[in-house]
Amino acid sequence: MTPRNYSAHTQNAIEPPVVSEQSDWRVEARDRLIEKLLGQEGERLWQEDFPNAGSDIACRERQRGLMQMALDVRANWFLTIQFERALTPDVFRDRLKRFGAVLDSHLLGHDWHRNPNRSVWIAVAEDSRHAHLMLRTSTGRELTPYVGSFGFRSDLTAYWTEIVRRKKLAASVHVARLQGGDDVRVAAYIAKNAGTKAFWNARIGPVFVSGEFHGGRQARQ
Repeated sequence: MTPRNYSAHTQNAIEPPVVSEQSDWRVEARDRLIEKLLGQEGERLWQEDFPNAGSDIACRERQRGLMQMALDVRANWFLTIQFERALTPDVFRDRLKRFGAVLDSHLLGHDWHRNPNRSVWIAVAEDSRHAHLMLRTSTGRELTPYVGSFGFRSDLTAYWTEIVRRKKLAASVHVARLQGGDDVRVAAYIAKNAGTKAFWNARIGPVFVSGEFHGGRQARQ
């Protein structure tokens, strides 16, 4: 993806507000926030006399591209996966691959791997022990199948933590619903370190997308 040019602004904590509806003022506020983050302000690579892939401006361009990729997911969930220990790059990638398989199997049921409506997500490695995911589930799908007379599971963090522990995928999963302009703020949050060389030179990842795992068998690790 060709990175767009925008000024990066991040926050230290994400606490998505409860949003009852997409009112006009909220849509306009979201559009203004996107313009602030992804607008035409800021630097451009061609402003450097001798641009190179490792320059500070190039890193900030990639940061902008990462934020745009995250917004393109159109996420309705924000997940933080905490692993039980520091993982090697191959194991880290395989854990995310298996998590995506478990997620779709859980939501789509039998023949989930052949379903054209699999979940879409982007994951960013914070370090070798945890990753942030922006996730869009299939149309009309919630993160739990227990509906009807039983209602939805109210504590999705506990629910999915139980699943990943049972599958030996991770130590915990924190789950938060995204509504209104939450996805814009979360996109800025997960890309907060992406304007540095250290982020792109990290041993882990640093960026994974669901599409790269679709179509193959899930390897055990």
